[in-house]
Amino acid sequence: MIGLPCLLTVRAGIDEQRDLHDILPLDKDWKCVGLRSLRLNLRNVHGSIENGCMGYVFLQIGKLRSLEELGLESELDMYRKKHGYLEQLAGLKQIKILDLSNTNRKELGDQEAFWISENWPKLLQVR
Repeated sequence: MIGLPCLLTVRAGIDEQRDLHDILPLDKDWKCVGLRSLRLNLRNVHGSIENGCMGYVFLQIGKLRSLEELGLESELDMYRKKHGYLEQLAGLKQIKILDLSNTNRKELGDQEAFWISENWPKLLQVR
């Protein structure tokens, strides 16, 4: 992600079994700013890995201003204000498709729906 500036589509996973500090240089920005589609599997991420790396991952996703489709497979709570990650994705103004079908949370509340309508004006589909 750091050295691939022309990348348009990514499907990737982060596995708790690996040392994330070896695969995620946490001090570097992703360079694939033209990315249109991103699908991430974050299924086994929790505890110290969640606390240490997920803030970085969602900060980098939030900088992908051309992103039109975001899919997440995750056990993370994207919505909680205190520990959620939705706020870091406010800059994704081009997002059209949000696929959260493989997350633990199966419904969006009024607060989340309002936030989405305010921050993602081009959103057409939520799965």
